[in-house]
This record gives sequence, C-alpha cells and structure tokens, in this order.
Amino acid sequence: MQEQMELACQAARRAAQGEQGRLTIGFVTTAILCDLKRMIRLFHERFPHVELVLREMLIGDLLDKLHSDSLDLICSDGDVTDEAFDSCPIASPSMVLAVHRSNALASCRTVTLAQAMHQPFVVATDHPAHNLQRRMIQACQKADFTPAIRECADSVPCAVALVEAKLGVAMVYNIPTCRPADVVYKKLLNSDMEDVRMHLCWRRGALSPAAANFVQLG
Repeated sequence: MQEQMELACQAARRAAQGEQGRLTIGFVTTAILCDLKRMIRLFHERFPHVELVLREMLIGDLLDKLHSDSLDLICSDGDVTDEAFDSCPIASPSMVLAVHRSNALASCRTVTLAQAMHQPFVVATDHPAHNLQRRMIQACQKADFTPAIRECADSVPCAVALVEAKLGVAMVYNIPTCRPADVVYKKLLNSDMEDVRMHLCWRRGALSPAAANFVQLG
C-alpha cells in the first residue's frame, strides 16, 4: 500500500512538472514542414512519459478545437488575433516570392513586391482570427498596389503547386522541400512581411505544465 502511495505521489509530481500525462497539439501543414518538427522531436526526447497527440487541420478547425478545449496547443502559420488565446512566435523561415520559372521575375536576383504589381496572386485563405492573408494584402498596399487575388491556399505546398500551375505568384515561407523544379523562390526586398512568424497558441490562462514545457522549446 505504501509503495502504491509513493508511486502515485511520484506520478502526481511528474504531472505537475509537465513530465507525465497527455499533450494534444494541432497544426497547419506548413508548420510541420518547419521548426515544429524539431520541437516535437526534442519534446519526445526530453519528456518520454508524456503522450503526445498530433493533429493536422486547417486553421479554422484548429481555432474551433482550441476554443472547445479539444486541443492544448495549436501551431499556426501567422498571427492569431482571437483575444481568448495567448501566443508566442517560433523560429520561422523568411518570406519569399514564389514565381514560375517562365515568369520574367524568375531572372531577377531579388525582387520587390512593386515589381509583381501586375501579377495575379495566390494568397493565404482568409479567416477572421488569422491575419496571414491580411498581412499579405497590407504588404502589397504598402508597395502602392492592391493585389489581384487569383486563388487562395491553406498551406505553402498548395500555394506553390498553384504557382507551378501558372495561376500566379505567391508570398510563401522559404521551405526548400516545397519547391518543385518549375518554381523559383525570389528574395523579397523591403517588404512588410519580414516580421511574419508562425505562432504557438493556447487558451488564455490554460497553459498546462506539459504545454509550457513544449512552448519553452521554441
């Protein structure tokens, strides 16, 4: 009996320190292609007794699940503006302009958004509490034009595939594994996208010890 009590106390202490229990994390496709996978690997190594449950979803579904307490953390590919959540940025690739290899901009070493003002754009899918599309539009407006939006995409792989299909250009995170042979990534100069980051988000006041340990790996 005493041994069982000691084991129970040890388990309670480990849970209070975030070293035991269950952690559910939802993420958009783009996030798992970047630093999130490093954080997941480190968490597994440092906290092997925490059951890590991962869910890939669209941003709207992630926010709904976070609201309903079905997820402990989510990783988005932009700022989340819902006041019910707290968030912190994580390491993210820089934003580049993806263009088809046949596009005249492909021959430029670097580009500005103003050089793409006459191009159709593929932008992030809009959501009221997720500002990535708004940031893209605002960056273009700061370059003195409003983008002609041809298509919307939920992830970098989708956006780049639409560029490959010659449906437009796209501002995307610089993820080399997402670049097919017919697409070129061009460095953006003087754009208003330099501070765009992926974010970990959680319900305000509801960061569990295990979730806090995960956030600290960012």
